Amino acid sequence: MTAFRSIMSLFLAAGLFAGCATDTADTPSPARAEQAEEPMEPVEEEPAPTAPAPQQPVTPDALAVYQGELPTASGAGRTVRFEMYPGGNAYLISDYAGQAEPAVDRGFWEVEGDYLIFRLAESPANPYLIWRFANGVLEPEEWNRSHYGSQGLPLERLD
Repeated sequence: MTAFRSIMSLFLAAGLFAGCATDTADTPSPARAEQAEEPMEPVEEEPAPTAPAPQQPVTPDALAVYQGELPTASGAGRTVRFEMYPGGNAYLISDYAGQAEPAVDRGFWEVEGDYLIFRLAESPANPYLIWRFANGVLEPEEWNRSHYGSQGLPLERLD
């Protein structure tokens, strides 16, 4: 069943990335995002990236890489990258200006209609993010406003 689920996730993601998103009228609810019927199991563990270059994927194995800029309280700003890998593994990398090492959050992604759900593996304060696919851009739908501000985390796809 896990292999079938992984294959279906890759199939759905490939269709969405190619611009073949299905119609969905409703945004996934937070309750549904938090309480999946069955937790997504990673096929194989990807090593956490250490210091990604802002314009290149960490590894060529990434299915898709999205990136955006966010302001910070200090005014220095941060670059945020979202990297999706086969099997549902994903990394959210926050590179704060002026800091030596980026913050790396590991989690799992899945596609539900026109929405991308990212469940963080080790972040109880920010357990998930939901974006809507829109012409190569991930538009934020649900997020922790204290962490990502009132505009959320809009990300553009890197090719």
